[in-house]
Amino acid sequence: MGHCTYRVQIEGTVQGVGFRPFIYQLAHRYGLKGTVSNGTQGVEVHINATPLELEELLSSIHAELPPLASIDKLLTTQTDFTDFSDFTIITTKKEGKRTVRIPPDVSICKACEAELFDPNNRRFGYPFITCTHCGVRYSIIKQLPYDRVHTSMSDFKMCKACEEEYTNPLDRRYHAQPIGCYDCGPTLNLHKGKEILDISRDEIIDTCVRLLEGGKIFAVKGVGGYHLMCDATNDEAVQRLRDRKKRPSKPYAVMVPDIKSAGSFASINDKEKNLLTSKERPIVLLHMKGRPEISKYVAPNLSRLGLFLPYTP
Repeated sequence: MGHCTYRVQIEGTVQGVGFRPFIYQLAHRYGLKGTVSNGTQGVEVHINATPLELEELLSSIHAELPPLASIDKLLTTQTDFTDFSDFTIITTKKEGKRTVRIPPDVSICKACEAELFDPNNRRFGYPFITCTHCGVRYSIIKQLPYDRVHTSMSDFKMCKACEEEYTNPLDRRYHAQPIGCYDCGPTLNLHKGKEILDISRDEIIDTCVRLLEGGKIFAVKGVGGYHLMCDATNDEAVQRLRDRKKRPSKPYAVMVPDIKSAGSFASINDKEKNLLTSKERPIVLLHMKGRPEISKYVAPNLSRLGLFLPYTP
């Protein structure tokens, strides 16, 4: 049987997760022609294929989903034949009932983390590094469909280097709406009360570290709100935070740099390790190993300690 034109409608968490470039790459793998677009209910694919080619495509979609994607419904129908000349990603369709799901904010991925600490990468140390597989989603969106113009990133005009990544379907930052860099993205500021301190971007993190070690308290504006932070080994700092929060005994969670550090504070089984390192980066309640280093005011009178790993760059 020859080629027919099929419409494939896919609903679920399929926007803001690299789904269109994923379909684009599959179509080129199988030599298929057609289009893919975002819509208010998900992703819509129009494709010319034989029944066998369509079956292979659908099988690969289910088997190779992007890390943050999930499918609730996939509906395939045959339509009037259209003679496509290539496979392309086309403009978002805005009509219809809005039912598509946006993924929650997720922690930094391994690829971005590697770039973050690579002195030869142009985003070395960039606090807002992200791609289609990680970073903010829910925290920046204003309305559906999930396009940059509908997010808080609409105020940041992409530089040439970011725009080239954003418009390349083979790049992992293709249509990554929070994309940015030192030249065009958000920047860090350090505030003391209402005053913005005059500190260069290269000194802000080191300055914060010194102030934390000196017992100061920070409110870090980040994903989903503010992260209140102080040195968990400093009795005076933790108690001051309790006084200011009017939180006399409710336990605090402790952020540690990596799983090895977590193991020095608590006993961790395989299930707990998987939870700690999962993309959601949850706080995991663990059995403490005595009271090593941690202030007695962090989790008073408890045998368990809430630990979590860093969830943003």
